[in-house]
Formats: sequence, C-alpha cells, structure tokens
Amino acid sequence: MPDSSDLTPQQRRAAAKLLREPAAGTFDLARLFAADGYELALVGGTIRDVFLGRHSKDREFDLATDARPEEVRRIIARWAASLRSPPTGATSTGLTPVSPG
Repeated sequence: MPDSSDLTPQQRRAAAKLLREPAAGTFDLARLFAADGYELALVGGTIRDVFLGRHSKDREFDLATDARPEEVRRIIARWAASLRSPPTGATSTGLTPVSPG
C-alpha cells in the first residue's frame, strides 16, 4: 500500500473526504502535535479499510508520530486537559488515549 506521499492530488482529496468525518476526533490532537513541530499520522487497519473501500463501524484509529515518548505524554496531557472527560488507556507498547464518545 502506498504511503500518503505516493498519492496523486486527486487520491489525496478522495482519502481526505473519506476520512474527514470518522477521523474528526483526531484533528485537535494532530494540531497540537503540529504546533510542537511533530507529525501525527493515521495508520492501521481502519485506514487500510478506507483505501480498500471497506466500510466498517470500527472507528479505532492508530496513530504514529515522530515525537519521542516523553513529548507524546506531554502533548497528550495537554489534549486531555482540554476534554470534558479525560481519555483513558495504556498498553505495554505505548499510550492509548481513548476519547470519550
């Protein structure tokens, strides 16, 4: 599967349109990472399914970043403080913020 830099402008627009609504909950978090100079990418099975035309009710998004773990914790703490209900979750491989709703 190509990464987003391999997509044509038309493919990028189509992918953005498909992901706009389901991924809306990640936009504020992505803005915080970008403001601190880091990239945040949507990855994983849900994204794969969008590109393959599979429509599922699964709205779990995996995120990848170039930020170091301590920076991820700091940024996520800032994001969580802006929510009415703080996210929960942690895994042995990393942080798993779970937004309410």
